[in-house]
Amino acid sequence: MKYVQSFESFLNEAANPTTEITVSGDASQPENWSKVAKWVWAASKSVQHWKISFVLPKVAEFEMENDQKIKINPLADLKEELFEKGKGTNFDSSVMYNWYKKREDIPYVFSILVRNCSRAAFADKVKTDLKVDYNLNLQKFGFIPGEHVFDPENRADDLRVWVENAPRVITAQGSFSAFKPELEKALAELKKFLPNKLTVKAEIL
Repeated sequence: MKYVQSFESFLNEAANPTTEITVSGDASQPENWSKVAKWVWAASKSVQHWKISFVLPKVAEFEMENDQKIKINPLADLKEELFEKGKGTNFDSSVMYNWYKKREDIPYVFSILVRNCSRAAFADKVKTDLKVDYNLNLQKFGFIPGEHVFDPENRADDLRVWVENAPRVITAQGSFSAFKPELEKALAELKKFLPNKLTVKAEIL
Protein backbone atom coordinates (compact mmCIF):
# COMPACT_ATOMS: atom_id res chain seq x y z
CA MET A 1 0.00 0.00 0.00
CA LYS A 2 1.15 3.50 -0.81
CA TYR A 3 1.13 4.91 2.75
CA VAL A 4 2.21 1.86 4.74
CA GLN A 5 5.70 1.93 6.19
CA SER A 6 7.66 -0.63 8.13
CA PHE A 7 8.09 -0.06 11.84
CA GLU A 8 11.79 0.65 11.19
CA SER A 9 10.88 3.41 8.74
CA PHE A 10 8.56 4.89 11.32
CA LEU A 11 11.39 4.95 13.86
CA ASN A 12 13.66 6.73 11.39
CA GLU A 13 11.09 9.44 10.71
CA ALA A 14 9.64 9.95 14.18
CA ALA A 15 12.85 9.32 16.13
CA ASN A 16 11.21 7.54 19.11
CA PRO A 17 8.26 5.13 19.33
CA THR A 18 7.26 6.40 22.78
CA THR A 19 8.21 9.91 23.72
CA GLU A 20 7.11 13.23 25.16
CA ILE A 21 6.77 16.19 22.83
CA THR A 22 6.65 19.79 24.03
CA VAL A 23 4.18 22.16 22.42
CA SER A 24 5.32 25.73 23.05
CA GLY A 25 3.35 28.94 22.67
CA ASP A 26 -0.34 29.31 21.94
CA ALA A 27 -1.69 25.76 21.55
CA SER A 28 -4.78 27.08 19.78
CA GLN A 29 -2.59 27.90 16.77
CA PRO A 30 -2.03 25.01 14.30
CA GLU A 31 1.59 25.92 13.56
CA ASN A 32 2.60 25.17 17.15
CA TRP A 33 1.59 21.52 16.72
CA SER A 34 4.10 20.77 13.94
CA LYS A 35 6.27 18.37 15.97
CA VAL A 36 3.26 16.41 17.18
CA ALA A 37 1.82 16.37 13.67
CA LYS A 38 5.07 14.94 12.30
CA TRP A 39 4.98 12.11 14.86
CA VAL A 40 1.29 11.36 14.22
CA TRP A 41 1.79 11.33 10.45
CA ALA A 42 4.71 8.93 10.73
CA ALA A 43 2.77 6.72 13.15
CA SER A 44 -0.28 6.68 10.90
CA LYS A 45 1.81 5.32 8.04
CA SER A 46 3.23 2.51 10.17
CA VAL A 47 1.39 -0.70 10.96
CA GLN A 48 1.44 0.00 14.67
CA HIS A 49 -1.32 0.97 17.11
CA TRP A 50 -0.54 4.35 18.62
CA LYS A 51 -1.94 6.92 21.04
CA ILE A 52 -1.48 10.62 21.74
CA SER A 53 -2.51 12.08 25.10
CA PHE A 54 -2.18 15.42 26.84
CA VAL A 55 -3.75 17.48 29.61
CA LEU A 56 -4.90 21.06 29.21
CA PRO A 57 -4.98 22.21 32.87
CA LYS A 58 -8.38 23.26 34.21
CA VAL A 59 -9.94 22.41 30.84
CA ALA A 60 -9.75 18.73 29.81
CA GLU A 61 -7.71 15.57 29.33
CA PHE A 62 -7.43 14.35 25.73
CA GLU A 63 -6.67 10.91 24.28
CA MET A 64 -6.41 10.31 20.53
CA GLU A 65 -5.80 6.90 18.95
CA ASN A 66 -5.76 5.58 15.43
CA ASP A 67 -9.23 4.38 14.37
CA GLN A 68 -10.71 5.49 17.70
CA LYS A 69 -12.97 8.38 18.61
CA ILE A 70 -11.18 11.22 20.33
CA LYS A 71 -11.77 10.93 24.07
CA ILE A 72 -12.25 14.09 26.12
CA ASN A 73 -12.36 13.96 29.91
CA PRO A 74 -13.58 17.41 31.00
CA LEU A 75 -11.90 19.12 33.94
CA ALA A 76 -14.34 22.03 33.61
CA ASP A 77 -17.82 22.54 32.20
CA LEU A 78 -17.29 22.46 28.42
CA LYS A 79 -21.02 23.00 27.80
CA GLU A 80 -21.08 20.47 24.97
CA GLU A 81 -24.85 20.03 25.41
CA LEU A 82 -25.35 23.58 24.11
CA PHE A 83 -23.84 22.71 20.73
CA GLU A 84 -25.11 20.60 17.85
CA LYS A 85 -23.23 17.39 17.06
CA GLY A 86 -19.88 18.22 15.57
CA LYS A 87 -20.01 21.86 16.68
CA GLY A 88 -18.27 23.82 19.42
CA THR A 89 -17.19 21.30 22.06
CA ASN A 90 -19.64 18.59 21.02
CA PHE A 91 -16.99 16.64 19.14
CA ASP A 92 -18.15 13.32 17.74
CA SER A 93 -16.96 10.61 15.37
CA SER A 94 -18.67 12.23 12.38
CA VAL A 95 -16.21 15.10 12.68
CA MET A 96 -13.16 13.50 14.22
CA TYR A 97 -13.08 9.96 12.81
CA ASN A 98 -9.90 9.38 10.77
CA TRP A 99 -8.73 12.86 11.70
CA TYR A 100 -5.10 11.88 11.06
CA LYS A 101 -5.60 10.60 7.49
CA LYS A 102 -4.77 13.97 5.88
CA ARG A 103 -1.43 15.41 6.88
CA GLU A 104 -2.59 19.02 6.69
CA ASP A 105 -5.56 18.30 9.00
CA ILE A 106 -3.50 17.00 11.93
CA PRO A 107 -2.30 20.29 13.48
CA TYR A 108 -5.69 21.89 12.82
CA VAL A 109 -7.48 19.17 14.82
CA PHE A 110 -5.24 19.63 17.85
CA SER A 111 -5.58 23.41 17.72
CA ILE A 112 -9.36 23.35 17.39
CA LEU A 113 -9.68 21.01 20.37
CA VAL A 114 -7.62 23.36 22.53
CA ARG A 115 -9.25 26.50 21.16
CA ASN A 116 -12.88 25.47 21.51
CA CYS A 117 -12.59 23.65 24.82
CA SER A 118 -10.59 26.41 26.50
CA ARG A 119 -12.97 29.10 25.24
CA ALA A 120 -15.93 27.20 26.67
CA ALA A 121 -14.19 26.41 29.95
CA PHE A 122 -13.28 30.04 30.56
CA ALA A 123 -16.41 31.66 29.12
CA ASP A 124 -17.07 33.17 32.55
CA LYS A 125 -13.88 35.23 32.17
CA VAL A 126 -15.17 37.10 29.11
CA LYS A 127 -16.13 40.57 30.29
CA THR A 128 -16.72 43.20 27.62
CA ASP A 129 -19.05 46.10 26.95
CA LEU A 130 -19.60 44.88 23.39
CA LYS A 131 -23.20 45.27 22.27
CA VAL A 132 -24.59 42.86 19.70
CA ASP A 133 -27.98 42.78 18.03
CA TYR A 134 -29.42 39.49 16.79
CA ASN A 135 -32.02 39.88 14.06
CA LEU A 136 -35.37 38.05 14.10
CA ASN A 137 -34.16 36.00 11.13
CA LEU A 138 -31.60 34.35 13.39
CA GLN A 139 -34.19 33.13 15.91
CA LYS A 140 -34.62 29.81 14.10
CA PHE A 141 -30.91 29.16 14.66
CA GLY A 142 -31.21 29.61 18.43
CA PHE A 143 -30.36 33.30 18.68
CA ILE A 144 -32.45 35.47 20.99
CA PRO A 145 -33.48 38.59 19.03
CA GLY A 146 -32.56 42.05 20.24
CA GLU A 147 -29.62 44.12 21.40
CA HIS A 148 -27.67 43.09 24.48
CA VAL A 149 -24.19 43.11 25.98
CA PHE A 150 -22.22 40.10 24.73
CA ASP A 151 -22.36 37.49 27.52
CA PRO A 152 -21.13 33.96 26.68
CA GLU A 153 -21.25 32.93 30.35
CA ASN A 154 -25.05 33.21 30.52
CA ARG A 155 -26.27 33.14 26.92
CA ALA A 156 -26.00 30.02 24.77
CA ASP A 157 -26.14 32.01 21.52
CA ASP A 158 -23.24 34.24 22.59
CA LEU A 159 -21.33 31.17 23.79
CA ARG A 160 -21.59 29.56 20.37
CA VAL A 161 -20.30 32.73 18.72
CA TRP A 162 -17.47 33.03 21.26
CA VAL A 163 -16.31 29.43 20.98
CA GLU A 164 -16.41 29.05 17.21
CA ASN A 165 -16.05 32.51 15.71
CA ALA A 166 -14.46 35.09 18.03
CA PRO A 167 -13.21 37.75 17.39
CA ARG A 168 -15.97 37.88 14.77
CA VAL A 169 -19.65 38.18 15.66
CA ILE A 170 -22.74 37.27 13.70
CA THR A 171 -24.72 40.05 12.07
CA ALA A 172 -28.36 40.46 11.15
CA GLN A 173 -27.72 39.04 7.70
CA GLY A 174 -26.38 35.80 9.14
CA SER A 175 -22.77 36.46 8.18
CA PHE A 176 -19.83 37.30 10.42
CA SER A 177 -18.16 40.68 10.66
CA ALA A 178 -14.41 40.67 10.16
CA PHE A 179 -13.23 41.87 13.54
CA LYS A 180 -14.38 43.06 16.96
CA PRO A 181 -11.56 44.60 19.03
CA GLU A 182 -13.47 43.88 22.27
CA LEU A 183 -13.37 40.15 21.52
CA GLU A 184 -9.77 40.36 20.36
CA LYS A 185 -8.93 41.81 23.77
CA ALA A 186 -10.93 39.05 25.50
CA LEU A 187 -8.99 36.41 23.56
CA ALA A 188 -5.73 37.98 24.71
CA GLU A 189 -6.99 37.85 28.30
CA LEU A 190 -7.88 34.18 27.87
CA LYS A 191 -4.22 33.34 27.27
CA LYS A 192 -3.50 34.19 30.90
CA PHE A 193 -5.44 31.08 31.94
CA LEU A 194 -3.60 28.72 29.58
CA PRO A 195 -0.11 27.25 29.90
CA ASN A 196 2.64 28.43 27.57
CA LYS A 197 3.84 24.84 27.21
CA LEU A 198 2.05 21.52 26.91
CA THR A 199 3.58 18.08 27.29
CA VAL A 200 2.17 15.58 24.82
CA LYS A 201 2.72 11.85 25.35
CA ALA A 202 3.13 9.90 22.13
CA GLU A 203 3.02 6.10 22.44
CA ILE A 204 3.26 3.01 20.32
CA LEU A 205 0.97 0.50 22.08
